Amino acid sequence: MTSHTSLSRLSWFSALVLLTGLAGCDRSDERSPSSPSTPPESSSESPDEGRGSPPEEDDSSSTEKAWQQVDRKELDERKQKMLERAESARKKLGSTLKRELTSAVSEKSFSGAVDFCHSRAPEIAAEAAKETDVEIGRTSHRLRNADNVPPSWAKAAVERRKAQPYVYRGPDERIGYLHPIETKGLCINCHGSQDQLAPDVADMLAKRYPEDQATGFEVGDLRGWFWVEVPKRDS
Repeated sequence: MTSHTSLSRLSWFSALVLLTGLAGCDRSDERSPSSPSTPPESSSESPDEGRGSPPEEDDSSSTEKAWQQVDRKELDERKQKMLERAESARKKLGSTLKRELTSAVSEKSFSGAVDFCHSRAPEIAAEAAKETDVEIGRTSHRLRNADNVPPSWAKAAVERRKAQPYVYRGPDERIGYLHPIETKGLCINCHGSQDQLAPDVADMLAKRYPEDQATGFEVGDLRGWFWVEVPKRDS
């Protein structure tokens, strides 16, 4: 009787030890007694951090998408008048540049004309913009003045290098206009190949435009563009 009772107690004790051991195997999230107890590191990230934010959209790319090339015949009457403002501003800038450039060549030769373009041409563009209430300038696929990069909406057309006018409709009811600039005979003195440049022009170009790309043109080549951006008028 005593032996049977001791055996029963031993079997009960063994079962208890086995169950305790199995229960301990399931507690894998807890540290073992031999490991120092340290609280979990707190995260400084907000709930939204660490998930990978969507990439920010390129502003210039967004601007390009906001502008659409259109046929001028698609424009309503108001937009047609805005386009007329653009063409008027372009003609004003072109005629003023031609007049003053011709005078500079007459007085100071073609090397003096390079100096004129460097200092006076940007001022003429700013004056034309103020007088006509538009944004206006010149650009090219082969720049002389590194500041004359095209507006974002005009980049694709400039790189396409097709000598034709382009009309764009943009955000806030704006109108964009590109007009090609053809290389004329007189232009070769400052924009032709090295053996066609007028005396002292190469030296002046190196001085004023050390990164110049605007030589090597021939008569009839597309040399660049006038660009005009016309804002909506409230009245």
